[in-house]
Amino acid sequence: MKTTTPTLEMKPVLQERPFPFLLESALIQENTGESTYMGSDPCLVLSAKGSRISLWEAGKERIWTGAPLEVLDSILKEENLIGIGWLGYELCRSLETLPSSTKDDLQFPDLFIAFHDQIQQKSPTH
Repeated sequence: MKTTTPTLEMKPVLQERPFPFLLESALIQENTGESTYMGSDPCLVLSAKGSRISLWEAGKERIWTGAPLEVLDSILKEENLIGIGWLGYELCRSLETLPSSTKDDLQFPDLFIAFHDQIQQKSPTH
């Protein structure tokens, strides 16, 4: 019987690093689950809330106002990176003017993507 998974093996390492991520397929039995992808320490971090854009690179943050999707598009065109993150529903407001009928009580970014130049892939041992 298998007593460890890539998740358990990497958990201590990932917990100590900035912006860790783990994408794991279901591991219900020893012979299920295809792959686990994990990483940390992105080379770029793009975040946006409304038109406020933040870009972290080499330990420095640059903040400005602009169009978040245009910044994302330029990064995707210029860099050969792997992006892990989300595009939130409110990002649609950067494309068109829509009425707002809800309160933003969580204050999550509309866009958050950590760009990695490499990630680890582990496959279960069968």
